[in-house]
Amino acid sequence: MRKPPNNRVQPKPGFFWQGVLILAPVLVLATLGAWGLWKEQRLAWREAEVRAQELAEHAAGLVWDELESTASSFIQFDQSGRLLSPRPYDEVPAPHPLNEEGLDGQQQLRLWNAARDGSAGRDKGEAAAFYHQFLLGHPPPAFAAVAHFNRGLILEQTGHRPEATQEFMRITNDYSAELSEGGLPLDFLARAHLERGAEFARYALDHPCAMTPDIIGQLSDEPSGNGASLRSSWAEQEQLRSVARAARQFFSTNRPDERDRVSDASAAADRPATTPALFWVTSRQPEPGTNGISETRWLLFRVLHTNGFTLVAQREQQAIETARASIQRVPNKPPWLDFTVTAAGRGLITTNNLSETQYVKGGKGSGQYWKSGIANNDLPLLASARRAEGGVGAGVTVSAMLTSRDLLLFQQKQRAVWFGFLIGAAALASVVGFISARRAFQTQQRLAELPRLLRFV
Repeated sequence: MRKPPNNRVQPKPGFFWQGVLILAPVLVLATLGAWGLWKEQRLAWREAEVRAQELAEHAAGLVWDELESTASSFIQFDQSGRLLSPRPYDEVPAPHPLNEEGLDGQQQLRLWNAARDGSAGRDKGEAAAFYHQFLLGHPPPAFAAVAHFNRGLILEQTGHRPEATQEFMRITNDYSAELSEGGLPLDFLARAHLERGAEFARYALDHPCAMTPDIIGQLSDEPSGNGASLRSSWAEQEQLRSVARAARQFFSTNRPDERDRVSDASAAADRPATTPALFWVTSRQPEPGTNGISETRWLLFRVLHTNGFTLVAQREQQAIETARASIQRVPNKPPWLDFTVTAAGRGLITTNNLSETQYVKGGKGSGQYWKSGIANNDLPLLASARRAEGGVGAGVTVSAMLTSRDLLLFQQKQRAVWFGFLIGAAALASVVGFISARRAFQTQQRLAELPRLLRFV
C-alpha cells in the first residue's frame, strides 16, 4: 500500500546564524582589544601618578634644603625677639638730660655749672680747669663721661691735642656705654676725634647711630673704593632692619591661653618669642633721589638656636631662581612631567611658567611634529608633596603637573593604531567572507530549487 504524498512545505534554511559565526569573532576581538587598551591606559596613568608622587616628594625636600641653605642675609634675634644683628639704632635719638640731683653736694654742682658756663664763654682754658676739678671729685659715670668729652673738645680747640686724645680715650675705655645729653653714644663721638676716614666709617657701620648715614655719605667719593663698599654694606643693613620691622607682625610672645592673663608688659616682653617657620614679608624703603617708596618681597626661614633664633632672608627673585635650580636637579624627570612650587602659600613656579608639549599636525606636506608652548588649558595634577618644619605650619609644596599627555601615552597610542589596523583588516576579511558565504548560500538555494521547478515543466 502506497503512502500518501507528504505535501508539508519544508522551511527554507536561513543564513543568519552562519553570518553570526563569521562576524562574531571580529566583534569579540574588537571588544576585548578595546578593553585591553583602556586598561593599559589606566595602568599608564597609575604608574605615572606613582612616579610623579616619588619625584614630587624628592623635589620638595630639595627645594626646602636649598631655600634654607643658599640665603646670604641673616637677621638675628634673642629669645625675647629683640634684634641683635644687624644692630638696631634710633634714627631720631631721644634727649638724655642729666639729672643734677645725682651730684654729690654743692661743690660738684658749682664746678659742673662753672665748667658748662665756661664752655659757652670765651675762656676755654678756665672751663677745662673746672672740668678737671669736677672730675677729681669722682662724679657719677654719666656726668664723668660728659665732662671728659667736653674737656677733650676744649683741649682740642685750644691746640692741646695729646691731652684731648687722652680724654677721648678715657671715654672709649671706661665710659663706652654712656650717652651725650643729645642721646648720641659718647663712645661714637669720641672715636670721631680719634679715628679718621675709612677706619672710623667702618666703626660707624658696625656701631650704627643716627650719625652713621652722614659718616658713610662723606666717603662716597673716596678714590680708594672703600666708600662704595661701605655704602653698599650700609644699604644692606638698612634693608635687613626694614625686613626685621616687617617681620615683627608675625612674632608671637604668648600662648593663646595666657594672653589675657599677662598684665605686666615687661614680663610679657621677656617671654620667648616665636615666629612661623616660613613666611613672607614686604619691606618698604625710600628710593634714593626720589620721593618714592620701593617695595621688596622677602621669604624668611626661621632657624632656632639656644639663645634665640635667626631669620634667613631671601628676596623673592632669588627664591624663585633657587626653586628653579632645585627642580632642574631632580633626577630622572620624564619629559611629560614638570613641577610647580609654592612657599608659604606664594607661588615660586606656577603653571604660567610651564610649557605644554603636543603632537600636532603641520601644514601641507609637513606631517606631524612635537610642539612646545605655553599651556592653553589647566594642566592635570598628577601628585603633590609638602615639606614643612615638623610637618605642620607653612612650608614648601611641590605639585607634579602633566605637561604632555601625548608624550605620556605616545607608545600606547601607537599600539592602539596598530591594533586598529589589525581589527580593520580582520573586519574587512570577515565582511568579504560574509559576502562570499552569502552568495554561495544563495547559489546553493537556487540549485536546490531546480528539481522542484523541473517537475512543473
